[in-house]
Amino acid sequence: MAIKFFKFQGAGNDFILFDDRNKVFEPHLPKRTALIKQLCNRNFGIGADGLMLLRKSETAHFEMQYFNSDGLLGSFCGNGARCIVAFANHLGLHDTDVLFMASDGIHAAKIQSQNGNLWDISVQMADVVTSVNYQDGEVVNTGSPHVMVFTNAIDEIAVLQDGNRIRNDASYQPAGVNVNFVQIKGNDTITIRTYERGVENETLACGTGATAAAIAAYKIGVRNSENAYTIEALGGQLKVKFSVETMGNIAKFTNIWLSGPAQWVFTGQLMD
Repeated sequence: MAIKFFKFQGAGNDFILFDDRNKVFEPHLPKRTALIKQLCNRNFGIGADGLMLLRKSETAHFEMQYFNSDGLLGSFCGNGARCIVAFANHLGLHDTDVLFMASDGIHAAKIQSQNGNLWDISVQMADVVTSVNYQDGEVVNTGSPHVMVFTNAIDEIAVLQDGNRIRNDASYQPAGVNVNFVQIKGNDTITIRTYERGVENETLACGTGATAAAIAAYKIGVRNSENAYTIEALGGQLKVKFSVETMGNIAKFTNIWLSGPAQWVFTGQLMD
């Protein structure tokens, strides 16, 4: 039996998506990890940073189930979230406003605009509670855990080698951590390169990483009146905006919105 799949990308972060409301993926469960790993392989499969199943939800418009390209269930993915919101819109599950269930709870999203196969989408991220000041090696969890390495020469970073070393550092085990190399360009502009666990490589963009970078930048004093940041990734621009409350040494970041593109690239069929 042939199963239809869709390929989407958000700022170069690319994903394979299946409409799994009728559990079409169910027959593949015994070999799911190996199958997803094969499908995401860029030489012997479709090629993607991850794979998502859009499933039914009793409390939201749909559920997002996300797998990294290693075939294992992943934590929340911001760019993937925008892509699956665009996918759900294409399927007719919602208009401009949507609620969806993810690994870290229910998220709201808004479609800002659509032009053919290209959407501009904002996704509300989970609140982040952390210390006021960023410390070297501190993990900022925005649905996925991230560490920031600030640099003044981001183009000279050996992202694959340095990212792999930090990701596998004993202090972040057993789950590991995503690693972001961040260069401040101004009080509202940040350049980022990300090594993603589960992909085990540099990706062209990372939504949860962009969000974590904006929060970490705020914490080291890179601020503007709107608490709004443009994040320049290799695959395009993302925007992050939030509210912040402080009490003593604790900072609470709320109303966090990640905005950027989601594009339907192509459609195909998975053959049994």
